[in-house]
Amino acid sequence: MNLKLFFRNLGHFLAFPFVISSLWISIKICNKKAKDYKNNPDFYSVEDRFLRVYKLVKKALFLFNVKINYTGFENVPKRPVLFVPNHKSNIDPLIFIKTLYEHEGYPYYHFVAKKEMSENNLAYGASVLIDCLFLDRKNPREIIKILSKEEEIIKKDSMVVFLEGKRIEDENIIGEIKSAGLVPAINNLATIVPVAVYGTSGTMKKNEKRRFGYKEFDVTFLKPIKHTEYVGKDKDILASNIKDIIEKEYMILKKTKEEKDK
Repeated sequence: MNLKLFFRNLGHFLAFPFVISSLWISIKICNKKAKDYKNNPDFYSVEDRFLRVYKLVKKALFLFNVKINYTGFENVPKRPVLFVPNHKSNIDPLIFIKTLYEHEGYPYYHFVAKKEMSENNLAYGASVLIDCLFLDRKNPREIIKILSKEEEIIKKDSMVVFLEGKRIEDENIIGEIKSAGLVPAINNLATIVPVAVYGTSGTMKKNEKRRFGYKEFDVTFLKPIKHTEYVGKDKDILASNIKDIIEKEYMILKKTKEEKDK
């Protein structure tokens, strides 16, 4: 272990009990603010809501002893886009909240989350404050409503959607991209930004050995796909191409990490 990592882990160990207490308080505050916000959408400004969630996420990522290495953010245009990342863990949205918030001059961003998240007391408040859309995948009518809401949102803000449909925890594969999730971007002629995320598989699980141990996640924002590149093309082919783009970069990140760990 190098000296820098030693002191990082020492700092994490010493601060852990204070951060976990602070995080619990932040979750309670977010849940309270979320209730107020639902009752009166003008109660809190968008700046206040996103800042509150960002601070909570920073504490959570510290708690899990995470370092995020990202590249390619210069590829992201300063206008509403659809981010399409692969999905390996529940910690993936936290990575995006921290990374996107820390870049000024970009639109705000929203997520599509599974309906079960609305019943999770740890994540519900934060999800509401940043206007997540809760999706019931078993209800076709609900899916249509969510796609319609996404279409409205992406006119002014960005969307982060995990289009594999569920977490694919196997580190060796990327799931199929669901082409229906591309429709809101296609209908708005919005830019699509594929994103490769590596290293998060298994994180946050109770039986994960490295749950609070130091870990690095690698994130690559890939070349944007402009509307001129997909207009008139079959959306299923577009989805397949996006999957191939993400998978290629994901395997590069995987190989690089494995070689580094030798």
